[in-house]
Amino acid sequence: MNYQSSEKLLNIENLENLKGITCGEDHTFALDENGNVFAFGKNDKGQLGLGHVWETEKPELIPSLKGKVKEIH
Repeated sequence: MNYQSSEKLLNIENLENLKGITCGEDHTFALDENGNVFAFGKNDKGQLGLGHVWETEKPELIPSLKGKVKEIH
């Protein structure tokens, strides 16, 4: 995967009504207003909680957190 650093907000496909976003070196998590958390990035050990172990360039809903999260940091 080819990652780029940016200081400006990018339009990310399939993410709307975001309440929060947090990023690590190799991954990103986004929270929407409905309490859903989406993850994307490096996931070779399943660290994103998506139920698989491959990297993802597009945000995927973390099924176990659907509708349960109030805020992220």
